Amino acid sequence: MTKKSIELDLNQSFPQTFEYAGSTISIDKVEVGQPTIVVISNHEVENRAFETLHLNVVGEDEYEPISMGMDQEGVIVDKNGVQYDMKSPTFNYDKIEQPRHFVTVETLMLDGNKVIPKRLDLYGYSSMKYLDDVVKISLD
Repeated sequence: MTKKSIELDLNQSFPQTFEYAGSTISIDKVEVGQPTIVVISNHEVENRAFETLHLNVVGEDEYEPISMGMDQEGVIVDKNGVQYDMKSPTFNYDKIEQPRHFVTVETLMLDGNKVIPKRLDLYGYSSMKYLDDVVKISLD
């Protein structure tokens, strides 16, 4: 996993896209206010290397950490690539074989008065791997 920094250009129109871990990620919206809102999405889950990103937003003052809240939307995908709506009344997590939860939309709420985000720092991701191999060990 490589660290990647994405400069946020508020003078350009949104969405703005970039590549990370073999996927195209979209910065859908940056809305400066109280709180400042940053919306990031990646709806392609087929062959995606990760379920969720590890990231931080850096403000104009590089040394001031930004406190942020997060809201996520996502889908559950089984081992065959079938997607499930978690909000469906018939959704039953226990019956899904090798489920993976992919975050598709992440809304970041940056605390403070009109915080101006300067950069998005990606420092990794999480990915679930199911191991189907059986290994026999003989005990002496």
